[in-house]
Amino acid sequence: LVVAGSSKIMLFDETSDKPAFSARPTRSAIRGLIQLDASTIATYDASKMFTIWDAERHTTAGGFRAPRQPLHACACGKGRVLIADSSRRVAVVPVAGHAEPEMHEADAGKIRAIAASDDGSRIAVAGDELKLRVFATPP
Repeated sequence: LVVAGSSKIMLFDETSDKPAFSARPTRSAIRGLIQLDASTIATYDASKMFTIWDAERHTTAGGFRAPRQPLHACACGKGRVLIADSSRRVAVVPVAGHAEPEMHEADAGKIRAIAASDDGSRIAVAGDELKLRVFATPP
C-alpha cells in the first residue's frame, strides 16, 4: 500500500502499521499517484514533475517533466504514462528514455476522465461535451 499526501510518500506492508519507507520526493505537494506495475510507482506534483519510484528498492528510478500541468494521469501499458492537461489534449509519455510524447486532440471539451487498456494499445478520453473518444496508440 502506498500513500501520498502533501509532499510525502509512504510505503506500507500489510504486516505493520508503520511505514516501511517514507520520503519527500519534491518540495511541492504531490497531486497524484500512479501504479505503473507491481514494483514501480509514479508520483506527480504541482511543478509538473513526475518521479518514478522502485517500490522494492525504496529508491527513485528516474523522472520526467510533463509538457503541461496534469489534470489526470494513469498508467498506459508497460513503461508509459497517459496525461491529460487543460489544453484538452492527452499525451502518452514514455517513462524512460528521451522519446517525445505522443499527443492526441481529445475533442471532448474539458477532460474529466482518462483510461488506458492494460497493454496501452488503446486510450479513452471523456469530457464535458458528453463525448467518449478512443484512440489507438503504437506499442
